[in-house]
Amino acid sequence: MLTGKTALITGSTSGIGLGIAKTLATHGANIVLNGFGDVDAARRELALLFETERAISHSTDLREMLDAIVATSLTAMNAGSAAIHVLDERGQCLEALVAAGAHARSLQQSRHRIGEGAVGTVAESGTPV
Repeated sequence: MLTGKTALITGSTSGIGLGIAKTLATHGANIVLNGFGDVDAARRELALLFETERAISHSTDLREMLDAIVATSLTAMNAGSAAIHVLDERGQCLEALVAAGAHARSLQQSRHRIGEGAVGTVAESGTPV
């Protein structure tokens, strides 16, 4: 929608300005940051969002899109492993649909009942831990 357009957003290194920059970046706009905050941190965050948006907008395969999201999450959080869990067909257990990082294999094989363990508790409460 905004691919090829450039947006100059004042106050874009934090708060509402950064939120606007993120939103425009996810729609393909080129962003010019302007503000008093940590411009480098904002630039890194926007670059990750842009790369993720580009990866998922050029694919119609759900797994490819989710792989891109997990890869971006690993980088953004400097994490060792990450996974996206979905409910099984009966709606009772969470299964890792995609996983990446050092523990990808064990994450891919794991199952979590709703309300049990960290993953199940987050799914039940809707609150991050």
